[in-house]
Amino acid sequence: MSAVPKVAAILVVGLLLAVGSTDNRVNSPPRDLVAVRPVAPLPGMVSPAGSLGRTLARSSEPATAHAAASQNWWNLTTNVTGTPGNESWYASTYDPLANLVVYFGGRNGTGASNYTWVYFPSGRWLNVTSPGPSVRAVGMMAWDPSEQDVVLFGGFYQGTFFSDTWVWEWTGTAGVWRQLSVVGPEGRYGSLMVTDPALNGVLLYGGCIPGSCGTDDTWLFSNDSWYALSPVGPTPGDLHFIQGAFDPVNNRVVLFGGCVGDFGCLSVTNATWVFQDGNWTQLSFASLGATPSARAADMVFWDGGTDSVDVYGGFGTGQVPLYNDTWQLTNATWTQLSPADDPGIAANDTVTWVPSLGIDLFLLGESQVNVYPGATWALASPLSVSPTVVPARVPTGSPVELRSGPGGGVPPFIVDWLNLSGGPSSSWDANTSFTDPGNYSEPVVVRDLVGESVQKTVVVVAYSSITVSVAPAVASTDVGASLQFAGVFSALNQSVAVSWNWGDGTGTLGAAVASHTYIAPGLYTGHFYVNATDGPRANASFNVTVVPAPTVQAHASTTATYTEMAVSFSALGAGGHPPYAYSWSFGDGTTSSVENISHAFTSLGTFTVVLSLKDAVNGTASTTLSVTVSAAPTSSSGGGSSLNALDWALVAALAGVVVVLLVVVLWRRRPPPATSPSAPAPGKA
Repeated sequence: MSAVPKVAAILVVGLLLAVGSTDNRVNSPPRDLVAVRPVAPLPGMVSPAGSLGRTLARSSEPATAHAAASQNWWNLTTNVTGTPGNESWYASTYDPLANLVVYFGGRNGTGASNYTWVYFPSGRWLNVTSPGPSVRAVGMMAWDPSEQDVVLFGGFYQGTFFSDTWVWEWTGTAGVWRQLSVVGPEGRYGSLMVTDPALNGVLLYGGCIPGSCGTDDTWLFSNDSWYALSPVGPTPGDLHFIQGAFDPVNNRVVLFGGCVGDFGCLSVTNATWVFQDGNWTQLSFASLGATPSARAADMVFWDGGTDSVDVYGGFGTGQVPLYNDTWQLTNATWTQLSPADDPGIAANDTVTWVPSLGIDLFLLGESQVNVYPGATWALASPLSVSPTVVPARVPTGSPVELRSGPGGGVPPFIVDWLNLSGGPSSSWDANTSFTDPGNYSEPVVVRDLVGESVQKTVVVVAYSSITVSVAPAVASTDVGASLQFAGVFSALNQSVAVSWNWGDGTGTLGAAVASHTYIAPGLYTGHFYVNATDGPRANASFNVTVVPAPTVQAHASTTATYTEMAVSFSALGAGGHPPYAYSWSFGDGTTSSVENISHAFTSLGTFTVVLSLKDAVNGTASTTLSVTVSAAPTSSSGGGSSLNALDWALVAALAGVVVVLLVVVLWRRRPPPATSPSAPAPGKA
């Protein structure tokens, strides 16, 4: 065996257990590496220099196109309170119910532990160790969605491959461990164990078991029970020192890398596998593009900030070299990132997505062989601020909420509102109000846990309350008469739209002064509306009485006349709203506004006389009549006569009267009759 493989095997042995193994079988992790740690740098190493965690040579990767630094690593070590110390090879997961990250066990240069630590979103570490699992390292932990608790399985310490299953719950002030009496997988360590919401449980694959370091069995833990799965088709093979993450976008578990075969990790892979619908599938290298180099003990984790499965660090064949590169798998494409900083070379730690903070939390346990910085790092996008105002436009005197809207960065945040009317505020979201209309600029400064700061300004528009009136507020009109209204309003610092509802089922938009004509009599109630673009509205009402339209009659003393003979005309109006205004048009080019008038036509013909009426509300009516005009009679000449038949009839009548009168007179003047001699009376002689 060459020197490099020998050293590689020794390094993996040492990484595996400074936890005090006394079992020297080939398939059990050997003793602590401390006694055989080389003094001189090994191939792939450089002498200690530079900052902590960068004493090993970076891997030599082929040239690839790197993504823009949308994500960056941030060192939180000096910004957080408390620390788990220099533990490595620990187990961790996120507890969404308690909103904290749980860490258990691990090893350092002096041995292993059974400590339980939690990380709070406030940036505080707390040791919450309580009776529970025994001392161990390289155990596996995940959140169980079926029972809503944290599950710990397996691990290794002093020759023991643990097969016990524990659950942990946060009470609000402390953590409580509870061991389950279940039959499950054989004791192991270095396995993939990840939450799988698609199966409503926890997926377990591979790892080192007694007698064989590298297995290919697949298990599901759900409802406090273990189930052996039987995938159809190929599996990732006999792997250990593997990690994976659930991809909620594609609803699958992603596994990358791992040691192939037995102890020593003399062969590593860069295959990408997914577990979905109960089966394993290897993603094609052709579709993946540039792929991370083969490695094991790499940190594989979900990054909700970019909706990707990320890979960080790990080691190559025989632990040479160790890596500090960051990769992202989006759908089926790998992309290498170029963050401005990183935690340095690392392997066999864990990175945990914390959705409430929007970061991936990383406890850097071991940065090189038996060097334990115990540093806290986070992968996050750059700090940004998107402040908003609710509502963006507000009436004077009404409350408005200013929301800082930080994004990216590393929470918790410190927020400073600099220019509030009531003075500066450090509340994440602030409330204020304004007494006068106007546009108010409100700057906000947000600082995150690592001291990054961003300032943005929002503008609040304060406006006065809308006041509305309408004139006339009470009106009376005729059917068919146009009635004009004027809406008056005050809406300082607002954009408004106006409209009318006339009360008869019709309306008018967009004009503060508008006219309307009612087509039926009745009593109507209308409204003038003023609506601001952001919602506030006001209105004023008005009442209208509508009566029937006016009518008019025209009378003439005669409709047949002579030229120059005066004809008497009279007007009679009714209905509508008196008083009336009359207008005569005689059809001969002359007019008059006198109600009763005499008019003589000067020309012959038939004339249409038009009488128009307008009442007090501009209601109108009209009527017509025809007048025939003839030539006036004249004396006869040349034996002829200019008398018409009517004239001759009159003359004949007068002549008849004269004749009758003469007969009467003559009769009365006749002489008395002659007297004859009277005869003697009888009896006389």
